[in-house]
Amino acid sequence: MSAWHDGVSPPGQDAGLVEAAVSASGEALPGGRSRGGTRKVVVAGRAVVVRRLRRGGALRAFLPDLFLDGGRGERERSVTARALAAGIPVVEVLGVRTRRRWGTLGLLHEIHVVTPHVEAPDVLAHLLGGGGAAPELCRSAARAVASLARAGILHRDLQAGNLLWREAAGACLVLDLDRAREGVAPGAAAREMALRLGRSIAKWGLARRAVSRAARMRFLRVLSREGGLPWEDVRAWMRLRPGGGRRWA
Repeated sequence: MSAWHDGVSPPGQDAGLVEAAVSASGEALPGGRSRGGTRKVVVAGRAVVVRRLRRGGALRAFLPDLFLDGGRGERERSVTARALAAGIPVVEVLGVRTRRRWGTLGLLHEIHVVTPHVEAPDVLAHLLGGGGAAPELCRSAARAVASLARAGILHRDLQAGNLLWREAAGACLVLDLDRAREGVAPGAAAREMALRLGRSIAKWGLARRAVSRAARMRFLRVLSREGGLPWEDVRAWMRLRPGGGRRWA
């Protein structure tokens, strides 16, 4: 799909499902996934999640869900497919629908991404609900992030709401790779993702009441061992006092 193309990607048997899902009403998802126009819908007996891409940063106030680059959703589908092929625990993208908004002279696009519905809370919903940062959750989250780093994938929107926690399976799944970059050195990718996840935990005030120092250290140790996070960063972050600008969580 080119940056200026309207339609559904990929074409084929799921194209009708994607169109129907985007048009259907549904229920908002809890936790981090409740933001950004994300909802669960059922189409032909199949439960899927529809996410309308939203903008971050300074432009969010002016163009919250419109993009000059119409290929953003297709890139998410492509990088997710490559991650799945590499054995990384990510949620498959079934399809992407891109539409030009003619009220903007056709220059801006709205983009919807459709994925299977996974019956599991995101980590943010789990922690806000009092679930706690159990050792297996910390290790599983670290391994998921480490697998991205080893593959040279930087998730530039990694936060607690973009990790699903399948407690029964003891596994975390990664969501929402629309802003991902590929070809990043593993250590640099691990460091940036750790900082982003740490800021997410701190933003919601979870560092003190839900994610203990021991839990943070457990996550960082695994990420250092399996994902290349520099150990000097771990030591520096854990030495800083609460509220330090670059303290992890």
